[in-house]
Amino acid sequence: MAGPYRRLKWFKQERWHKWLWFEWLRLVHFSLLFSDRGYSWVNRRHLDCFREVFEGYTPTPVETRVLNDFRREGIAFAHVSEFCDQEILSRLQARFDRLIQEKGEAFMADPTSYNKVLDLNGDLCEDPAIRDWVMSRSFLNIASLYLGLVPRCGTKQESVVVPTTNQRVGAQLWHRDGSDKKITKVFVYLTDVEEENGPFRYLKGTHYQGVLRDVEAWTGSHVWGTHERSDTMLDRYDELFAGREVVCTGKSGQVIFADTSGFHRGGFCRAGHRRMIELSYYSNAAFVSHGPYRIPQSYAFPDDRALRLAFGLE
Repeated sequence: MAGPYRRLKWFKQERWHKWLWFEWLRLVHFSLLFSDRGYSWVNRRHLDCFREVFEGYTPTPVETRVLNDFRREGIAFAHVSEFCDQEILSRLQARFDRLIQEKGEAFMADPTSYNKVLDLNGDLCEDPAIRDWVMSRSFLNIASLYLGLVPRCGTKQESVVVPTTNQRVGAQLWHRDGSDKKITKVFVYLTDVEEENGPFRYLKGTHYQGVLRDVEAWTGSHVWGTHERSDTMLDRYDELFAGREVVCTGKSGQVIFADTSGFHRGGFCRAGHRRMIELSYYSNAAFVSHGPYRIPQSYAFPDDRALRLAFGLE
């Protein structure tokens, strides 16, 4: 089942009917999401799998270090070489060169979009480089141990951020992702990212388990996921957030783990560009569309229940 909702044929009525039913479904969904009993029921298979797979599991030193920082701050850092062979980085970079060439100059030069999405949940088996990266068991281990269940791999996005305007818009403004209690997003830089290239930014401790989780969080409009996107929020809470902003500059190959239920904003590129791959992990109760990934039937998918559940194959 692709997420908690199925398409309802009788739902295709007048627009206000659609809006009314959609809001009712969202009300039911968030009642489940923020209720421990409802959350456990929706995620029951994922919790059972977690107990089966991770009972007695000892995290590696890298996983332990990342998890400690992740739980405390809502963000953690690592490098590609700590999870796999360094060669995969050059393979991923070569893949980006090919995707950019396929998209063409007009697509890359379009001034209406700062975030050029090259591929979203495409064929995972078409390129061994992206298949090996997306199906990394280390990432799934960290996401599972952080979320406390075997998650669904919601999206795989490959994108390039380029300069467009002189003003931040959309996800470039401070906001929370309101689609789940806790979220694990994994970003990997495929280029060196300095201040002018649009680094990811995060406010430590504002995630669901953080000490500042209640600041403009799960009340009012925020529970609906229509949370405010603001560029003045730091001014309103200057003392509270002092010293908590993390500017994620780094070299090619840097891996960022972020719980985007905490305040964050996307890259605002003023020069050059930023190449990045993003993986997102959610619970099965999340208000997102999981997949669908294109995995050919001919592909011999690993006999790994946690991986199969994460990609919706069980």
